[in-house]
Amino acid sequence: MAKRSNLYNQHPDVVMLYSADWCPDCRRVRASLDARGIKYTQVDTARDPKAYEFLEKILRRVRLPALFFPDGSMAVEPSNEELDRHLLR
Repeated sequence: MAKRSNLYNQHPDVVMLYSADWCPDCRRVRASLDARGIKYTQVDTARDPKAYEFLEKILRRVRLPALFFPDGSMAVEPSNEELDRHLLR
């Protein structure tokens, strides 16, 4: 379970991945993070209504995957190249 202060937070202590099991882009991003050994916390928006509401408030509509980084940046539906740019900061 994620540390409470990281849930629903645009400035988490760790990479936060908001995703859903049915989402192929979410699986791609998880595989990329895992292959790089990046520590992250995954939040399943299908099982966590507050996570869904958080994304809806921030993004105006829910789009997955959505990642929030400790530096305050975020990536929504990132391509592999965009994800690389965020991870290499």
